[in-house]
Amino acid sequence: MVLSPEGLLNERTLALIAAVCLPVLAGCDRTTSPSRAQAAAMETAFWTSAPIDQPSSALSLVVANEPTTLDSENPIDLILENASQSEVRFQPGFGARMYAYLSEEQRWVEVENRAEYVGKEEALTPPSGPSGNWVALVTVAPDLEGLELPVTLRVVVVGEILSEGMATGEVASAFADVLLER
Repeated sequence: MVLSPEGLLNERTLALIAAVCLPVLAGCDRTTSPSRAQAAAMETAFWTSAPIDQPSSALSLVVANEPTTLDSENPIDLILENASQSEVRFQPGFGARMYAYLSEEQRWVEVENRAEYVGKEEALTPPSGPSGNWVALVTVAPDLEGLELPVTLRVVVVGEILSEGMATGEVASAFADVLLER
């Protein structure tokens, strides 16, 4: 779902959502932080095995509804923002992919997304653009069958930067981690 003045949410509603949700999100941290050594091992394992580049500053991805209890039927919502001065084009569902960290094996495995997306592609304009289409809601539905909890789930979005509507070959990406526990 793309947020735009002409779409489902107008600027006043978007401002109200931001005013209410952002302070709450900033103040809530229900995750258990891994030690520095564990975090370093997780990052090394991810960036050496995942088929994506390091995230760029062009995009921001934050969890909108961090789940505290796992229900395999509940989706996870994230807020994606284009912070660049360029338009960014994505595959349907903003190209969201998910990876789970298997701490016993110290490796990441890709997790299937049960969400089905409609359309051919998505695009976010720059915040300064005339359309106001620079923030979007990204929803994923991880298939967690066979995974032991708690587990860290990394949601990654990857898009392509456009210049005057044409692909530049430059990639924009962002990720957010979610700790899923019973």
